[in-house]
Parts: sequence; C-alpha cells; structure tokens
Amino acid sequence: MAASSSWLKYLGITVPLAIARNYFYFTSSLTTSFFILFPISLITYHQYYTTLIPASSTLPTPLIFKNPYPGTSPNHLISNSISIKNINFDPDLDYIWNINLQVLCKSPMFDDYIDKIIYKIITIPTLDNDYEEVVIGEGSFIINCDPVDVYHFNNWIVPYFFKHVVPPFLTDISRSKSIKLITYNNNNRNNDTMGVNSEALVMRGSELKSLDDFMIILDRADDDYNDVIDGKEDRERGYLIDDNLTWLQLIGWIICGIIEKPRMIHLKKKEKKVERYEMMDKG
Repeated sequence: MAASSSWLKYLGITVPLAIARNYFYFTSSLTTSFFILFPISLITYHQYYTTLIPASSTLPTPLIFKNPYPGTSPNHLISNSISIKNINFDPDLDYIWNINLQVLCKSPMFDDYIDKIIYKIITIPTLDNDYEEVVIGEGSFIINCDPVDVYHFNNWIVPYFFKHVVPPFLTDISRSKSIKLITYNNNNRNNDTMGVNSEALVMRGSELKSLDDFMIILDRADDDYNDVIDGKEDRERGYLIDDNLTWLQLIGWIICGIIEKPRMIHLKKKEKKVERYEMMDKG
C-alpha cells in the first residue's frame, strides 16, 4: 500500500519509491539474464558450434589384452589387432589418441603391489609393409594397488576411514581404477599447434588414413631388477584388465582446425603484401 506518491510502505517498513523501483528493475534484469538469456545463449552457441564445425571422432574401439603365447611372462600383454583404414577421417584435422585402461587389482594379497608398466603402439608386421614393425607411440604409467590409493582415486569426498559409515551409494569401494594413457610420439614430430607438447601423439587425419594395422603392448619396465628381488623368473602380475571398459578412441581436435586456418590465411595475406612491395620496388 502506497503511503504517498514518493514512499512505499510494506510490512511496516517505509522505503522511498525510487529505491524500490530501482531494486525491482535490478533484480528482474539480473534474474532474467542469468536464468533465461544465459542458458539460451549457451544452447544457441553450442548448436551453432556443432553445426558449423561438427565433431569428428571415432567410436570407442574395444581393447582386449591377453598373453600372446603359453609360457611367456605373465606381465607381457598384447591387444587385439586394430584397423582404422576404413574410417573416414578429416584430412585437415588433428586427432588425439585417447586410450583408457580399466585396471582391477587382484585379491588383498596384492595390496602392496606397485609397478611401472610401459606400453607401445606398434604396427603389425605384414607382407604389405615388408614385415617392418614401426613404433607409433609409447609411454608408461604406474599401477599402485594400495587400497587407500585406489579408494581415494575413486572417491573425492568421503574419507577412506568413513567408507563403511556412509551409505553405499555415496562411495565406490571397488578395487579398480580407470587409467588414461598419455601417449608420446616416437618420431618426435614437431607439433606447434596451440602450444602442444612437441612429443605428444597427435596425428593428422591424412596420416591416419595410411596407417597400417596396429596393436598395443604392455610390459613391465624393469623385469631384471624385480627378478633379482623376487628370486624368480617372473613376478606374478597383480592386476587384471577389464576388457568391457578398456578402449581406444581417436578424437578430432576441433580447436586446432579453428586456430590453424586463420593462421594460414594470415600467412597468405602476408606473402601477398611482400609480393606487392617487391613489384612496387621494381616499378
């Protein structure tokens, strides 16, 4: 109820009408911008972005690791053969190698198991490539089966000592962890796009089209050292790999295409300017 033309009285509080009007304008504008206009702009931008430059990524390819031959080291694992020749890659796009391993630590007797695993992506020797084995990429990772480490890897909020106190749906007490492999280029290809590490395995679509069938090899980093400590030929592998959640995916790096094309246009314009100045000097 208005007390006068310039004052507003509500719940026993008298407020100048100008301040109340400005407060109403400010809150309504802020609410509209944050809850209506901002979500609409995000949805519109995402739709425009995906329509203009569609994502070019392969479907996840399942990886199945097994011991190659009976009697070989239990730590030596090879994956199934992978062929990507029939995939339609964008030749002007850079692709990131995204490899996910779902590692499951064995029984509690392996709680103190910790090891360094090396991996290599190699082409499969065939008659077409003169039986030449080429290392495409390589790297390493650490497997730590300590229960506390595995728990904290899967649970960020609930502390380890409270895992049996909180409801089960709030924690993950499995003995598995997902490991994303960071692969490095064996050829040290110079890749200066977006400040990427020059050794990171990022390949152009035109390179992937001509890539031979390949596989991934896992092995221990230092068998000799562990053999001396254990006093036996091969230390038992303290982990398993879940084939259902282990895969390879080649992800098209759209940002590279966005940045690199304007860069090429800029260089072409610069070359034209140089040619124009040379013609003026000759004239």
